[in-house]
Amino acid sequence: MNKTIVIAALAAFLPLVWSQCLTRNDTARLSADKLYYGQRKFSVSLLDALQKARPNESLFFSPHSTYRALLLAYFGAKGETEKSLKKTLHLDWANSKADVSHAYELEKLARANRREHQTVEFNSVDKLYFSKQVELKDCLKQMFNESIEILNFATEPEEARDQINKFVEEVTKDNIKDLLPPGSISHDTNVVLANAAFFKGNWASKFDKEDTQKKIFYEHSRMPVYVDMMRQRGHFNYGVIEELNTVFLEMPYKGEDGSISMYIFLPVFTVNAIDEFLEKVTPEMLDEVFSGGLQREVDIEFPKISFERKFELVPILKHMGVGDLFESGANLTDFSEKQSLKFDDAVHQAKIEIDEEGSVAAAATAIFSFRSSRPTEPAQFICNHPFMFLIHDQKSKEILFAGVYRGPNE
Repeated sequence: MNKTIVIAALAAFLPLVWSQCLTRNDTARLSADKLYYGQRKFSVSLLDALQKARPNESLFFSPHSTYRALLLAYFGAKGETEKSLKKTLHLDWANSKADVSHAYELEKLARANRREHQTVEFNSVDKLYFSKQVELKDCLKQMFNESIEILNFATEPEEARDQINKFVEEVTKDNIKDLLPPGSISHDTNVVLANAAFFKGNWASKFDKEDTQKKIFYEHSRMPVYVDMMRQRGHFNYGVIEELNTVFLEMPYKGEDGSISMYIFLPVFTVNAIDEFLEKVTPEMLDEVFSGGLQREVDIEFPKISFERKFELVPILKHMGVGDLFESGANLTDFSEKQSLKFDDAVHQAKIEIDEEGSVAAAATAIFSFRSSRPTEPAQFICNHPFMFLIHDQKSKEILFAGVYRGPNE
């Protein structure tokens, strides 16, 4: 591989309903920043929930993809279901769904405009697949006219599943295949909500392949293992989060605006250091890291990474407080007034590859606490034990992907 590739896809499938059109407030000019702030809070909560569900494993997922799919569900929810989703997605800033839909549309427009000028590649696509038997509201058709597709779930469920999987494969350039396994779509399926996202970028400062060596990585509570460790010396944003006994580093991706970077958070190594870090890290701490930074010379050692993860999201999302979203009593009457619908399942799949050429992140880093005198010797940033990493978009202030690396043998 000569690049870093990150792919994530999420689908939530359901039978559903909505009973009242969204009230569109054309005068609303809410900043999408509020939507992104909610997404960052959601990202930390989801990371914590996944960590508890899969302790001692390397993790990788897309908060962006998961959040987008749940937003689609929120637009169709009413009553207590809507209230639970609003709380879980941190949408308390919004007075109505119209405020949220306005921010959602602003984000889509801004992302599309940026795509033409970026040297990194990031593509995220939402889809709402409905059965022919579902009588959709006109306002829903208006809002999602480019994202809605009608499929014949009732008589051709496997063909519908294949079409959805092909959509995911196309967006992720064949990196995520068979997201929905055989039997996941049935004659009773009324709707599938899906988001697929793909990222590819080259490091602004590449590693030299000749410097990559086999070195020891200390896995969580395990014997040391050997990994391909990349090495370089350069000037990077580097800082200390003293409250968490953690150092962090920003690794920017090559791009005209330098707005996407990978942030790596490396706790001082003890047996439970990464677990303690994940329990204590907050959105506010991450915001400080993302908001500014201090450059210094750093010696970096970072492992080549390649792995894929798939999650059954229903128990995780229930733990996060989505209420009755996956129960028979879910109120999804803002999709259609004629059919009774509910979510049946949710699945998330993500894949990452990192090597000397490529990497993932967002521009701008901040320091919680840093020594005032600039040291003359390069800092050491040796990633030979478990760490967390994020791919962050500074312009949108959104966490696109996140992971915890505990070693190669998971």
